Amino acid sequence: MLFLLASLCTFHASIIHAQAASPSTDEIRSRIHETLRKQRSLKDFYSDISTRFGQTALVPLTELATNIRERDETRYASLYGLSRIGGEKSIPIVKKLFTDKSWMLRDAAIKNATAICARRSCAQDLSAY
Repeated sequence: MLFLLASLCTFHASIIHAQAASPSTDEIRSRIHETLRKQRSLKDFYSDISTRFGQTALVPLTELATNIRERDETRYASLYGLSRIGGEKSIPIVKKLFTDKSWMLRDAAIKNATAICARRSCAQDLSAY
């Protein structure tokens, strides 16, 4: 019984430690490309990123989503990850992408803002658009 408790505590500590480590932009980009290359669901990507890094993934996801030099597919996946992990905190960034040059990002921004607001009444935050 004591062994089981010790193992559980170690496992829990490893999860907390994994979430504390902040991923680099290159690491997130690599995970996105791997997901797309293997034709895996982006839901798997979001789940993996959320479990491994939690809120610490928001900075690299924001950098990738807003970087016009990145491929649209990378920016799209980053925006969805940002919205799912960041929730309402991501609304200011999502709003900036309403006017992006890429139709793919504009569409993703509108869909993400709508999904976030559907979870909570934040329609007033989007009223200017």
